[in-house]
Amino acid sequence: MISVIAHLVIIFGVGFGLTFSVSTPPMTAIEVVISTQTPVKTSSDLFSPIPDVRSPTVDTRSDNPQITQYRTQIAEIEADVSRISRERFITSHQTPDDLGEWMARWRQAVEGLGQSQIHRNGSAPMTGDVLLMVSVGASGAVRDTKILASSGNKQLDQFAQNIAINAAPYDPLPGTVQSATDTLHITRTWRFEPSGTILTGE
Repeated sequence: MISVIAHLVIIFGVGFGLTFSVSTPPMTAIEVVISTQTPVKTSSDLFSPIPDVRSPTVDTRSDNPQITQYRTQIAEIEADVSRISRERFITSHQTPDDLGEWMARWRQAVEGLGQSQIHRNGSAPMTGDVLLMVSVGASGAVRDTKILASSGNKQLDQFAQNIAINAAPYDPLPGTVQSATDTLHITRTWRFEPSGTILTGE
């Protein structure tokens, strides 16, 4: 009987005012938050500054030595272009109509002077061909002479140049030619024949 009562006391916790409480301590909740959202970009992220890729600035001040040098070179080029545009070149194969009469008088002047000098010397004339360019100004003065192809005889080459210089001044260039020409370059083959004749028509 006593064992039965003791058994009931253990099971139901009754009897004798005794209470047996068996409780499990409360478990602490652990909250784990996992974010699966993509971070929101701000306007400063979306519109980041663009790198400055502009070309380096050039110092264009008038006191810059390099700029001064460039301007000088440009001025020289412009002067050369302007000068060349007022130069004219003719050959025996290309004598324009506006210079036809003037060239005929030019030939008479150089050929006549050359032949008279040859006959005056009395010695056997030198022979050969000299390709000579004679540059004549608008007034008829000789500005330059240049041997383009030698005869092989330096004395004959020099003789041809002397004739071109000493026969000047020539007639002034025609008015229609002077309006667009400051210098006329005449390229001709001067042929010195055994007879003492000089031909400048080739």
